[in-house]
Amino acid sequence: MKVNKAVSKRIRITGKGVNLVGDTNAAIVVNAEKKGGHSVTHASSRQRVTQRRG
Repeated sequence: MKVNKAVSKRIRITGKGVNLVGDTNAAIVVNAEKKGGHSVTHASSRQRVTQRRG
């Protein structure tokens, strides 16, 4: 069985004099064999936050 999953989330906050934007991206890959087989799991993620005065 092979599973690929991508997750992406964007957060945006705007207030008096502040703008904040954040991104999170994650990718998960799983290769699972039947009982007694070999299994491999791989996960990677990236985050970015930007803050500006408005």
